[in-house]
Amino acid sequence: SYVSRLAASVTLQVQTPEWVRPVTTMLVDPAYPVIHRSTVAEGRWFVPGDEGLLAPPVVISYPLWTALGAPPLATHPTMEVIGGAGGTFPIIGVTPREGDWDSNKQIWMLYDGYRDRVDSLPAETGVTWELWVPEEIVPTVGALLASDVRAAAGEAVQVSVSRTDWGSRPDAQASAAMFELVTGSIAVLILVLGGLGLVNIQLVAMRQRIREIGVRRSFGATAGRIFTAVLLESVVATAVAGVVGIVLAVAVMRTPMVLTMFGALQDVPPFPVRAAITGLIASVVIGALAGFLPALVAVRSRVIDTLRV
Repeated sequence: SYVSRLAASVTLQVQTPEWVRPVTTMLVDPAYPVIHRSTVAEGRWFVPGDEGLLAPPVVISYPLWTALGAPPLATHPTMEVIGGAGGTFPIIGVTPREGDWDSNKQIWMLYDGYRDRVDSLPAETGVTWELWVPEEIVPTVGALLASDVRAAAGEAVQVSVSRTDWGSRPDAQASAAMFELVTGSIAVLILVLGGLGLVNIQLVAMRQRIREIGVRRSFGATAGRIFTAVLLESVVATAVAGVVGIVLAVAVMRTPMVLTMFGALQDVPPFPVRAAITGLIASVVIGALAGFLPALVAVRSRVIDTLRV
């Protein structure tokens, strides 16, 4: 499990090359990037032990980094802050830009590093404790945590405990399940129609190859061998088509346009291997079903009739 404090309504006065700029600051603990799946474009996030540094490190957003002149992190750049929490803060990381439109200038600072410099938080700032715990203990840990915090903080402090992950939104899960059902039904319908079209094409092709079948039968080819050959032709063709479709899907998911669309996600989901395997199995099954009837027609054709054609 991971625990992090979070205070978001803090503003620091940062000295930039142009002027002193107010910048929104978030006070966190080292576990924050783990809980939120946050990454950096340059440098690193906080790690345990950073709280003991004499100069509290900070992580800044890409727009603020460019406003400071985009100094290379290998040169150990610093940031000057004016005011009550003022001082020199080493920059250890830069968060990635969410898109061309992103101009949000923000600072992430260690909670203890900020409190060592000020007596108290601003009046409008509330502190949130975030916990990432195993799903199986969620029903019990919430009630126990609320009870313990209320007992320790006293009646003057308002305490509320809530769950904010995907599992806390059954309506969203129901919508996702319905979306998957609808899209799955459409996919099955398309596969059935495509399979029927493939059956027709194979039957027409078999009519054109009826003399070839007769010649092979006259030279001793058994019915089982003819059936297997015709069936495998269809299965191999659809299997290759399925592999090509998976390769194209992977290529499309890696195009700059798609990566830009999902650039704001903190943790981009990986390529769905389960969907790829399902699609490949479906293509093989459709090929087998589409090749069964033509193979049956080829087996039932009499040698004398096929050679007469």
